[in-house]
Amino acid sequence: MMSRKIFNLPRRLREGLNEAGDLLEKYGQYEEALELLRDLNKRYPRQEDVLGMTANAYLDRGDMHGYLNTMYRLHKIASNRAEVKFGLAGAYMSEGWLALAYQTFGEFLKKWKNHERTKDAEDALVMLKEGLDDILAQLGLDFENGLKFAAQHELLQVFMGLGEYRQCKKLAKRLIKERPDFTPTFNNLSQVAWLEGDLNEAIEFSLKTLEIEEDNVHALSNLARFMFMEGEEEKAHFYAERLLASKADASNLWIKKIEALSFIRDDEDVLAIFKEVEKAKEIDLLDYATLHWIAVAFYNEGNIKSARKYWKKSLKINPSFSLAKANLDALKLPETNRDCPQIYTVDMWLSQKFFKDMLSLTGKISAKNDNEDILHEKIAEYINKRPEIIRFVSVALNWGDANAKKLASEFADMSGNLELLDLLKTFALGKSGTDS
Repeated sequence: MMSRKIFNLPRRLREGLNEAGDLLEKYGQYEEALELLRDLNKRYPRQEDVLGMTANAYLDRGDMHGYLNTMYRLHKIASNRAEVKFGLAGAYMSEGWLALAYQTFGEFLKKWKNHERTKDAEDALVMLKEGLDDILAQLGLDFENGLKFAAQHELLQVFMGLGEYRQCKKLAKRLIKERPDFTPTFNNLSQVAWLEGDLNEAIEFSLKTLEIEEDNVHALSNLARFMFMEGEEEKAHFYAERLLASKADASNLWIKKIEALSFIRDDEDVLAIFKEVEKAKEIDLLDYATLHWIAVAFYNEGNIKSARKYWKKSLKINPSFSLAKANLDALKLPETNRDCPQIYTVDMWLSQKFFKDMLSLTGKISAKNDNEDILHEKIAEYINKRPEIIRFVSVALNWGDANAKKLASEFADMSGNLELLDLLKTFALGKSGTDS
């Protein structure tokens, strides 16, 4: 998807694109190429050539989430290009956003009636309509009236993946006005609130969902996770038990159950549900993260062979998934030097807003030329006010990846919190992690 105007680009941008192209085509070094392309995108935003090459790299690597996010951004600046419109429609379809895919293929056919991909787009519309008819019927909507609402609901989730939380909230308000009892909107707002670092608001939106539908699988799963993050283990297990008992229909039913149970470290029930998945012959419905949780449960049971199998499956679906790679690498080492299982990454616990707040806090103190003691005091004050940070430290030391463990130890040190310092001491003298 390179433009014809590449020779008119700034020299450094041309050189960067050529280097990224060589990394991809000559050496197959996707991670290095994508890192370079991300840097180029920061320096030269809204460049078709950068986004086009990035999209192709994600597609060749099989990372459809990265492909969709990049195609969405490329489409915003190049919607008049047939290959971009078709590519975005295909990306929507591959990620299961059927209404958006249907709309976008329709836009493609309306503008390019004699294109070489016209037949492909027509075939896609026929297949998509079959799936959409079933989904809209479940929502009590006919095709004509339901398509727009379904597409807007899907777009809200695309915005979440892009980190465009303001857009999420704006769109959610419109959806709630149109259908005030549509629980998925509140579940999505719950996730947005958590991503923005507001755990209390995230819990409120989940509870709102349960007011409408008391056995809602997504809300119960989210509440079990959020309560565990706050250190409210009794409440977390209460919602997990309700989740296990729920007979409600739900998209990603297995995924949401396994996710919540994994978060509260209930490996026994994770494996029990996995047996149900096997019996139903629905393993293909599980995503890479869920396969990771299953591998963790097998590892903790002592079944290393199965743990390795499902971490490999996880990595095959998402080659960029660091936890699966880290655990597979750890399994190659002697047990005394093996940091396994690594269960959580930092972003599973702490939002981007948290890190922005921390950077803002340290920046303000540094600007005032305050000494290091005041810096530590302010950071400690901030950390001790956030229960999820305290909880993160206790969990990350034992079950986090290398970055999570490092950050947790730094938080414990900076906070001066006696409970956290005691946890750090216990971890240092205990058996978790490597001997070093």
